[in-house]
Amino acid sequence: MRTMKSRVRNLIISRVPDCMIKNWVTEKIINNSIFILDHVILFGLKFNINRSKRVMSDQESEKVLKKFYFNEQEYIYLSRGRNWLDRNHFDVSIIIPCYKVERYIERCLESVFKIDSKYKVEIIVINDGSPDNTLAIIDNMNLPNNTKVISQDNRGLSAARNKGIEESSGKYIFFLDSDDILYTESFNKAISTLKSGDYDLLDAPYVSFNGLKKQLLNYESVDVEEFFQEYNFELTNAYAWGKFFRRELWLETEFPINYWFEDTHLLYSIFPNVKRYKKVQSPLVEYYINENGITKQADNNMKSLDTLYILEYLLAEVRNKNLLNNKIKEISLVQMSSLLFRRIRFLDEDVQQAAFIRACYYFEKYELNGVYEEKLLNRLNQSFVKRDYRSWKLLSKII
Repeated sequence: MRTMKSRVRNLIISRVPDCMIKNWVTEKIINNSIFILDHVILFGLKFNINRSKRVMSDQESEKVLKKFYFNEQEYIYLSRGRNWLDRNHFDVSIIIPCYKVERYIERCLESVFKIDSKYKVEIIVINDGSPDNTLAIIDNMNLPNNTKVISQDNRGLSAARNKGIEESSGKYIFFLDSDDILYTESFNKAISTLKSGDYDLLDAPYVSFNGLKKQLLNYESVDVEEFFQEYNFELTNAYAWGKFFRRELWLETEFPINYWFEDTHLLYSIFPNVKRYKKVQSPLVEYYINENGITKQADNNMKSLDTLYILEYLLAEVRNKNLLNNKIKEISLVQMSSLLFRRIRFLDEDVQQAAFIRACYYFEKYELNGVYEEKLLNRLNQSFVKRDYRSWKLLSKII
């Protein structure tokens, strides 16, 4: 997560001609702009305090949310066992969940089949009850011997990924969405890098494609190697696809089922256990922006409240494993503010307030109160302590 000041700095620099970026005058303007922004925010917070309204109770919040949608599930401890952990028959297991992708699945698999045969790679395709011709297309392809196709009743992306993890036998696990394309030359180089190092997580930039133009993303801090003394979540994004995960990371965890925003799981249950991290320069995946994807469907959909409910599940898991630390608290603060607000901002005002009160309940239940270097985060922290809905909403718009 970038700090507020760094985001403002990058925004200003993006609008300044290249020839001026190293000019000391420009630097002074940037610093003054950040200073002014800080004071504008402080004024806004004080103004909001004077206009505070009655705080909704936990019972009222739950009543509002249950009226529309409520999806909390209890965390259940998982251990896959030594037999699963000791399966290292392949260098990499590529897991490809499929659901209603008859337009894309052939090109996706064809890109994967080009991987250099000198590497031991297994391809696990999970057909998650597709009602279209997805499975028929797969069956009609000339599948190499290292490909395993598994069909199950439709249970969602998380369940399909979990099934792939359960069936995998690779030292590393790599997730690929079925409407995306693998850049096999970069993938081959990445496997070579993995074999020469002892990494827990290998990451890379990716190419985003919306059907008209392509854009290289996640390119910051390329060709980086880190040995973490503590959890550093700022080096990578929270997408599951496009990364190599050491098998051990999945021994006692899996994706929460029946939630949207399932990749939030990585922030809580996977990344904190990463000690050796590598990021390479060449993109591994061409990510297709699917207009029917969850991100596009979230606006005005009560299911977007999953961004809140999944936290209850993940915080319970983290607490049960004694992994709750300041980094997790900071992540939770951001999850319960800017990300929550962005995903529910089109819902009715009473639903937004009820969601905030529910977040305050989690804040207290899991003792997320903390102290941060960044003033805005401390003020956001206080909005949860005081259950100050107006301040939370203001801060969530800018953090």
